[in-house]
Amino acid sequence: MWNSIKKLIKDCCTGIDGTTYDPARVVGYGSAVALVLTYAFALVIRAIGGQFDAQAAGIGAAALLGGVAAVGGGVALKSKTEPTQ
Repeated sequence: MWNSIKKLIKDCCTGIDGTTYDPARVVGYGSAVALVLTYAFALVIRAIGGQFDAQAAGIGAAALLGGVAAVGGGVALKSKTEPTQ
């Protein structure tokens, strides 16, 4: 199972050749993972009775997702320059 997960991550983060890591994809997926971990941490804080500012978290999430969308656009433009197999 771990091998298939590692293969999926490698396929998502590499270019068409399957060996060269694309920095834009790595940053995009890293940002998405950071967002998920941030909200998981926020749920834990709320569960133990702490304070959590949802408005500030929403603004941060919007900024993070806006950056991921910009990276995604860059990946889409770059995909036209990759060699065919």
